[in-house]
Amino acid sequence: MKWIGWLLLVGLSPVAHATPLKLAAAVEHTAILRPFIHDWFGRAGIDFQLIPCTYARCEKLIESVNAVDGDMARIKGFDQTHPHLLQVGAPLSEAAIYGQPRDNPSWPPAKGAVIGCLRGNQWCERNLGSYQVIWLNDEKQGLAQLHRGKVDWVIKMRAAYQPALAAPWQKIAKELVFLYLDKKHRADIAALLKVQLVLINNGRWLAMQKQYLSAI
Repeated sequence: MKWIGWLLLVGLSPVAHATPLKLAAAVEHTAILRPFIHDWFGRAGIDFQLIPCTYARCEKLIESVNAVDGDMARIKGFDQTHPHLLQVGAPLSEAAIYGQPRDNPSWPPAKGAVIGCLRGNQWCERNLGSYQVIWLNDEKQGLAQLHRGKVDWVIKMRAAYQPALAAPWQKIAKELVFLYLDKKHRADIAALLKVQLVLINNGRWLAMQKQYLSAI
């Protein structure tokens, strides 16, 4: 685990903050993940504030200087396009990727298909480069375009701990979800990693996932 090396490098003492760490938090995940984050950060002695936002708005906050200190829940690889961020330790949970087709074909789509994705959807940005992608403001807009024949598929990311979507939605992929923090918060990252390692080793991390993430 490369993050253990990071922990050893920067030491273990958290920094006392005049203000809490501000975390961009996609509205789809805020309510259910807040208790999990509160438990983890509380054990590390770190205060935080969640900033609810759409995926697109969250990404703009991440890209703005000093607007937020990290993102509460993004899929693996988010730091590749945002190199000032660090993936903090083990995954929090999983995200399920769903697609709804216009004419009920199977995934993947045929060559030349037009796919609708919510702005800021990292999975779409990474995986759909060979298709024409229409970026949507919200799911309602996407379904309207699907019914009018403007797009062939609509893609939706949903927390895997939420109930599975019924047909005509199809589960097409899943991704691990992580906390990301700005690398400048080295001591806080180290403190979180230290606590997480203890929780993983004593089984509490898995218990927290079962307690908090299956609450709906």
